[in-house]
Amino acid sequence: MTATSPAQREVSKVMHSLLRDTERCIRLEQDDIPAESLTSYDWAPEEDVYLLQAYSAANADLLITTDEELFEKARECGEIACRLRDEFLSFYEATG
Repeated sequence: MTATSPAQREVSKVMHSLLRDTERCIRLEQDDIPAESLTSYDWAPEEDVYLLQAYSAANADLLITTDEELFEKARECGEIACRLRDEFLSFYEATG
């Protein structure tokens, strides 16, 4: 909530409200994430595998990230729907 960008602050508020609303949010504990083999995501940076496992366990539709390396790798592999945060925010503002 310390961001100065008006769009980023607005999305942050929405995200906080979603996280507090159990009807609109899936919260996963570490034990909820299947112990998939790292080879399932051998294309991804090792430090991001947990995030991809959570994406899969939640049956998510979209991964939003600021990590350009992860974004490029996800785009190349074609297994994960992924958008960069700023691109997503622009789309969200335009359609919201």
